Amino acid sequence: MPFVPVPNVIEIAVTGSYFGQAWANIFHIAKGDGLGGPTVADVTQRGLDAHRTAFNAVLSTGVVWIGATGRDLTTQFGEVAYRPAPAGGTGAVLGEAMPANTAYLIQKLTGFAGRANRGRMYLPGVPESAVNGGTGNIAAATLTALQNAANAWMNSCNGTIDTAPIELSVVSTIQGKEERAQGLRRQVTTVVASSFVATMRDRLKRGS
Repeated sequence: MPFVPVPNVIEIAVTGSYFGQAWANIFHIAKGDGLGGPTVADVTQRGLDAHRTAFNAVLSTGVVWIGATGRDLTTQFGEVAYRPAPAGGTGAVLGEAMPANTAYLIQKLTGFAGRANRGRMYLPGVPESAVNGGTGNIAAATLTALQNAANAWMNSCNGTIDTAPIELSVVSTIQGKEERAQGLRRQVTTVVASSFVATMRDRLKRGS
């Protein structure tokens, strides 16, 4: 598939393991161009820190953060940076955990209609204590905590780095069945934690 540029957008892949199985969450943060703006390394570090600190409290101790890779999508050969996670960084919820094919679902909304203007992120490491037995619903207290965590993640990625603004974004590189000449970017303004336990099969069908 041909590369589609998305100017001044950093694609961040936060990676880790869940009871030995690899996982990755990919999202996008836009940054201002010009001298004095944040570097790819700066944005990558912010993305990793925001993800790890926001979601730590709602994930099983089986979740381990490994690091994050950021890639500047302005050109095909844009700058790449890697930042490792602090040693020993895991989820905080003790006890039994759900299988690796289950996930929390966070919806990313931009205020515009259409598939190109929204996104999803699937978080591994759902504790059994987070789910109402037999229903597939997330327990009310956990859902509140998950929504608060998602809000904190969005707000951190929609903040500033050394006074320069950054924006959590949804990126679309396809229109209809054709690649766009330049990717479409929208700022994420709302995140919604789903009240149902999702599956990684959903992720494969729907994308993220």
